[in-house]
Amino acid sequence: MPIDRVMDEDLCRICGARVAIWELRDAQRGGGCIRCDGSPLCSRCGHPRKEHVGVFNTTSRKGCTTKIPIPDGLAAGRCGCDGYIAATGRLAQASFATDDVPIVDIVIPKLRIASPPESGLRPPAS
Repeated sequence: MPIDRVMDEDLCRICGARVAIWELRDAQRGGGCIRCDGSPLCSRCGHPRKEHVGVFNTTSRKGCTTKIPIPDGLAAGRCGCDGYIAATGRLAQASFATDDVPIVDIVIPKLRIASPPESGLRPPAS
């Protein structure tokens, strides 16, 4: 006789996802669930709250610290989000799903060039 197992589910307090009880994280590990990792997404750029500075204070320095590689090159930049805004409602309707966030502070790494080989032959050592 088959036994029906019912998965005990609960809602994540951070992201609101319905997850199994074992997927929830305790407060000592940051809370939330294994899907959101205890850090809800920003409505502007879609990056986790933990990658933003100036979220809980009134400093003038606010923004996202996520490094973004530039396609087809070695350059990398930073997300141009102006500051964290909690995503409310459906993520498909959040601004990061419909608008492009600019990439700022683009850095192109300087490549080292090996010194050119010496011209001519050296005499053999005696």
